[in-house]
Amino acid sequence: MKQRSKKERIGMERISRDGKKARIVQYNSCEDFEIEFEDGTRRKMSHFKEFESGKFNYQYMFHKPRTEGRNGTTKRMNNGLQATIICYRNSHDMDIRFEDGVEAYNVSWRDFSAGNVAHPNVKGTQISINELVLAFYLEPFGFIKVGQRSKLSKELMLGGKEIDLFHPELKIAVEYDGEYAHRDVQKDIEKNQLFKEQGIVVYRFREPRCPLLDGNCYILEDTKNLSGSLEKNLRKFVQSELKADASKIDFTSDKRAIVKFVRERKRCSLHLFEERTMSNGMKGTIVEMLSCKDITVQFEDGKKVFHKCYSSFCKGNIAHPDETSEEKKKQRLYQKRIMNNGHEATVVEYEAWNRLVIEFDNGEKVYNKSWWDFENGSVGLPSSYIKNCIGERILQKRGMYATLISGVDANHIDVLFDDGTIVKNRKYNDFKNGTIGNPHLPAARKRKDQERLGEVKMMRDGSVGKIVEYRNAGDIDMDFGDGRIVTHKKYANFAAGSVKGR
Repeated sequence: MKQRSKKERIGMERISRDGKKARIVQYNSCEDFEIEFEDGTRRKMSHFKEFESGKFNYQYMFHKPRTEGRNGTTKRMNNGLQATIICYRNSHDMDIRFEDGVEAYNVSWRDFSAGNVAHPNVKGTQISINELVLAFYLEPFGFIKVGQRSKLSKELMLGGKEIDLFHPELKIAVEYDGEYAHRDVQKDIEKNQLFKEQGIVVYRFREPRCPLLDGNCYILEDTKNLSGSLEKNLRKFVQSELKADASKIDFTSDKRAIVKFVRERKRCSLHLFEERTMSNGMKGTIVEMLSCKDITVQFEDGKKVFHKCYSSFCKGNIAHPDETSEEKKKQRLYQKRIMNNGHEATVVEYEAWNRLVIEFDNGEKVYNKSWWDFENGSVGLPSSYIKNCIGERILQKRGMYATLISGVDANHIDVLFDDGTIVKNRKYNDFKNGTIGNPHLPAARKRKDQERLGEVKMMRDGSVGKIVEYRNAGDIDMDFGDGRIVTHKKYANFAAGSVKGR
């Protein structure tokens, strides 16, 4: 069937799935055209086949009550800033304005409702899980997050600095200090001074390796998420500073609710809190996830490893931070596995994860193999495949049969031609494809050097050249008379007359 041109497609009419007639009013390509409904509403489309088959809707894309209902909706994002929808086109395409006047475009309703829209000019930070645990218990008491560059931060005269949790009436600030983000104690001292000048009392929950700091500090015993130390100090803070009942703070009974709360606040939360047993026998949990290639894994003893891949986590290939290469070598050396070919293999030398020497039960060895190949049983026996193929007889090029008579491995075989000629150290793939030649057979075609030597031709510039030396098709010498010899030219240029003789 002949394909319609652009002009022919303009004006095409179809009925949508919800009964509305539409026609094409502008057509640039099958992925960029515009349609108009009967009431004058226009819509851009990117799939001509959907329009042609009537697989498009009017009501879904132009639901006026929903659009009007969501325009003006305000919600606080996870960075502490208020954001308002200023233009709602559909659930995947909205424009929002933050409280400082900066706008973000093409935002989805799902991200907006979950608070996962980042401010374009505010550097995003990954909120720690323990900080979110504090928010889970303290937000019901009236604590809120004060975001960077927010109006509240400016009203409090904090110079745009953020506060993890702040109670506006009690003038109490709560900060969670992780050991990696708070190595520079001077910044914390300056922030405490700023709080003091504005009459804000700050309480800090600090991880054990943070530098010592004067003031109201609750020093945790470990960095483990949902640890007993954090629970104990949080109860003490609620009871002594907020004068409230702390008996409801129970990490064990609230764990499911806490996990749900954290997942809603974290941006990359698809696999958060997922657990796997690593190859070293220890259980690991994903506690932070920036992307599938940047996760933080916490072992059951509280130790963490950073910037790992989710695929390695799924395979159990995350090493404990205290493991040394020597310990790993001792663990893997002399381990045995049954390979996919049924032979038992043993690691007899271990230099690195990708430089193993593996010995099979028949005494054969394989060099420079990786640990993953060994662990997955995918190390092949060097001679088993070739030995099974000895005696194969396959037609080779030039029409002569050859028989495989011996072989060390797939890259070193010997073949015997029917005339008694033996060709050694060839590849099995070449034998299988029939590309091994018999060196004693005469040349398949006459050499061109004898035919072309002495050939004469006039060039485009009017000069006449003669081939006086023919080494190969890419290297010839030509004589243009009067002792003018041009060397190292291509025969194709000679035949086309493009060699300059003047």
